[in-house]
Amino acid sequence: MTKMRGSKCYKFTKTPYTRKSKFKKKMYVRGGIPSLLITKFDMGLSNREYPLRVSMFSLQTGQILHSCMESARQVAHRYLSDKLGKEDFHFKIKAYPHQVCRYHSIAMGAGADRYSSGMARPYGKPVALAAQVKAGQEIMYLEMEANRENDARIAFKKASSKLPLTMFVDVTKKPKVEKKKD
Repeated sequence: MTKMRGSKCYKFTKTPYTRKSKFKKKMYVRGGIPSLLITKFDMGLSNREYPLRVSMFSLQTGQILHSCMESARQVAHRYLSDKLGKEDFHFKIKAYPHQVCRYHSIAMGAGADRYSSGMARPYGKPVALAAQVKAGQEIMYLEMEANRENDARIAFKKASSKLPLTMFVDVTKKPKVEKKKD
């Protein structure tokens, strides 16, 4: 397998759309698909109602590699677990990497013309998966108690430094719903 290039090489979509699908008719990727690096999409307690929702949105249209999403998830989750505890929040990743990124390795140096195919077969080998994100799309969100808003902003700031696109953090307070007395 080829060495992984930086995520800036896959930041914007230039290649034809090749995606992962469970139907063979809708998927054509020669050479196999790399396994997904994101281990969890849903963390914390999801069965509780939280008054505060902090969301991270993308300001640009582009691609986010699954390795970048996993490192952003780890940084944010570790910070939140240390500050809030493991059961005082619900953290979810909404973007899913379907896009298959390819790389056509080109031989350089003396004698490269002997074993390089050049542009004869330029399709490339699948090296990573990426999530295609539009501007304004929600990448991940966090639900938590209202008094810890600053911790959520810090966690998403740390996570956004791991992602190749420009991100925006939005805080929404859910209105309290009171039960009607009959």
